[in-house]
Amino acid sequence: MDMLDGPSFTGVEAVHAGLDDFVVVSGGGTNHVVYYNVRTKTWAAAPPMRNAQKNACATSCRGFWYSMTGDMAKQAGEEHAEHDDDDNDDEGTGKPRGILKPQDRQVYRYNFTSGEHFENSGKKQRGGAGCGCDPLANRVIWEGGSSNSGLSDNVECWGADPLHRGGEPIFKATGARRDVGAVACGGLFVGVGGSNSKQQALSSVDVFTANSSDPSGGHVALDLGVAVTKPRVACLAGRFVLVSGGHVDGGKAVDTTVHVLDTHASPLAFGVLPGGVLANVTGEVFAATDVQSGSVLFFDGKVGELMTLSN
Repeated sequence: MDMLDGPSFTGVEAVHAGLDDFVVVSGGGTNHVVYYNVRTKTWAAAPPMRNAQKNACATSCRGFWYSMTGDMAKQAGEEHAEHDDDDNDDEGTGKPRGILKPQDRQVYRYNFTSGEHFENSGKKQRGGAGCGCDPLANRVIWEGGSSNSGLSDNVECWGADPLHRGGEPIFKATGARRDVGAVACGGLFVGVGGSNSKQQALSSVDVFTANSSDPSGGHVALDLGVAVTKPRVACLAGRFVLVSGGHVDGGKAVDTTVHVLDTHASPLAFGVLPGGVLANVTGEVFAATDVQSGSVLFFDGKVGELMTLSN
């Protein structure tokens, strides 16, 4: 119950049918990682992360859970001498880092079936980043987020299995931002909305080719039509990117329209699903998709509303 301040919720599907699936809760102002086994209906604790944190983006694929360090409490005496343009540098640049050390900013990969716990230095934390993982590209990707050096416009790619940073590209988003919604879907990585350094909500949509080795990542810039922060972004049937539930009007209201991006469309374009306005879900929205049935459930903590490919 102490994991209530900016927790991360993630589903981890088994690589092979019949193995255990998990629901994972992490952070929330703590360093805890706890997981629920859907088959056995039991909770268990995984090895803790290095730091208490919140607003970290976690994702999964290939049977692994991934997370990059989110917002950490500033420690007394921390120096603000890092810059986003040193993300490609090696450790040991000689720049002062204060009390927080590079190893405090980790990228985590857990296997809850085998108990494997692996981590790698992420160099920066990314509070409020958006993320997704493409199993075919073998990449887990984070967009934006904030660290002690401010907001980032980096779209940082990591090799998923084995987990590695070397040799993977860093793309550029439309602008520096945090509170981004994101997903990997249909061979693309899509980041939506967020807020800039002036805490203004954004309507921009960044689309990248998930397996691109080009410095641009094949970037396509789109517009959602409404400025949102913390939108829920889901992938339906491995093809449709669904955007819903973003905070609008300074966080006083929620966008109840379901926006859809067909990753097979050329050129890529945004539209609205037929009947795409949620009639019953009015609170902060969470979205979960089911690959086999082609359905998505929108849930605001009280009411659930189901949409399928057929409607």
